[in-house]
Amino acid sequence: MDWLINVSGSLSVWAYEGADFGWGRPRRTENVRMNHDGQVALVRARDGQGVQVSVSMLQRARMDTFKSQFLPLLG
Repeated sequence: MDWLINVSGSLSVWAYEGADFGWGRPRRTENVRMNHDGQVALVRARDGQGVQVSVSMLQRARMDTFKSQFLPLLG
């Protein structure tokens, strides 16, 4: 099977620091537009010490395959 992986990001986007609308920093942010099968978004965690991973899988079989490949990488 051939795979196409596209990775993008911006160090200038600080979702938690830039999203204070007067009532404090958000507890969590989400990538709203994840409507395509196989999309993965990595966002710096609120405390700056980790990464929040969001995955969009429209087919259950694909999610199971992704988990079997990705979760072992987390240790």
